[in-house]
Amino acid sequence: MGHNPARRTLGVAVAAITSTAAMLTGIGTATAAPVQPVLTVQAPTPTALTPAPAKGAALTAQPNITLNSNVTKLPNDTDVTLTIDARGLAKVANVTFGDGCVTKGLIATCDQGVQPTQIGGGIGTSGEITLSALKGAPQGASGSYTISGRATAGVRIVGSSGTVTVGGPEFDLGAMVNHTNVAIGSNLSEPIKFTNAGTRPSAGVQVVLMPSAGLDFTTHYSNCRYGTGTAYPHLTDLAICSISSWVKVGETAELAVPVGLHVDQTALYTYLDSMVEPLGYTADNYWLLPGHTWKQGTGAKLGLKVLAAGVPSTAPAGTAMLLAADGDSANYQVASISARNTDDFGVTGATAKAAKGQTVKFTFSLVDHGPATLYDHSGGEGSPGVLVTPPPGTTIIGSSANCQPSRSFDPTVTAHGPYLCSAGAYFVKGEVNTFTLTVRVNTVIAGAKGSVKIQWGEGIGNRRPPYDTDPRDDSAFLSLN
Repeated sequence: MGHNPARRTLGVAVAAITSTAAMLTGIGTATAAPVQPVLTVQAPTPTALTPAPAKGAALTAQPNITLNSNVTKLPNDTDVTLTIDARGLAKVANVTFGDGCVTKGLIATCDQGVQPTQIGGGIGTSGEITLSALKGAPQGASGSYTISGRATAGVRIVGSSGTVTVGGPEFDLGAMVNHTNVAIGSNLSEPIKFTNAGTRPSAGVQVVLMPSAGLDFTTHYSNCRYGTGTAYPHLTDLAICSISSWVKVGETAELAVPVGLHVDQTALYTYLDSMVEPLGYTADNYWLLPGHTWKQGTGAKLGLKVLAAGVPSTAPAGTAMLLAADGDSANYQVASISARNTDDFGVTGATAKAAKGQTVKFTFSLVDHGPATLYDHSGGEGSPGVLVTPPPGTTIIGSSANCQPSRSFDPTVTAHGPYLCSAGAYFVKGEVNTFTLTVRVNTVIAGAKGSVKIQWGEGIGNRRPPYDTDPRDDSAFLSLN
């Protein structure tokens, strides 16, 4: 997974959280008590603003605002309006609001419009509040703003608040080492080097390490906590290391010991995602912490080694991190590891009989025979899928949700295929992805055959990848009559 911390774009994303309702018990059948929909404003990421220059415009930042829901379905026509009160920033920042906001001084009312009824995915807007440091505001100066709201259709909104400071550390993580043609069972070393390119020192660093399937840590340190769980199955071992070493402005440092990784028998294309943050900064980890069980390491203590000394500063240490000059996440890097391993994918077909006018549902599958685990870090472009064509004499009248016409808005393809079936970006040995295609028989043809074929991802142009060396199970038939 390539996590891209979203500190820079304001998005009102409604994240669905499954609601729980107290059950009323009695002599008759139990019924669920009604649940009032509640949208809760998640506390925005603490924002650090680059100090305003003596001449020219100051860099801007847009805090992230998120609404979480206690239900998965909102009432119809739920219209949400947010009110942002930024009066607490009057001595810290220049504040501007989005075009869709009605403003009165430093208070803005922003209509978010009618929300989708189903909120399992996300919705977003951007640019509701933009901040830049006031000229003359000293480093370390801080203020706060509040976000409240109202909604129609009986939906309640719970507000929150955010903080803004002037100046902060900025950790630029150096490029990591990529490893190719690695033998299974090998141990690798991955240096983690960074520079504080910000305007304030940091009282320490927090290093987040996320190895994917096929990699395990060779050493566990006493100042790191390690997470296991199923929230992100492709992350097999997680670590958050807290190092209390002062990092000056301009200082370049690295972990005193490179990250040690063991390449196990499931490794194929695997990765180490890494972030370096000021000690105490947790805004980028809200997505990582839930769903895992954390245990403190018991080994030696991991430290830092200074490679280039920084400069003295009278500015207080900061925990909120500045944006990189280009607005990107300079504190995030990925190392790739490709191992000498194989992963055989195959498909299964189906057989059916039906008379003219009848319907038939074909069930077929994509199977990972291993031995490796395939994790497509691109998100699906390099993953295997299935290209399915029905037998002649039929018309497609339905399919499983993960199968769609291979060409959109083409009536011929919609009716007669081929359809492309997607299976995700993460596959383990023994995994079976099952699909269905439902057809109506228009003409009975003895021995009519359709096809099921592996479709390799768009990123490799449907060319057989080197890890799958057995083509014999790449195709199968859909046989009818």
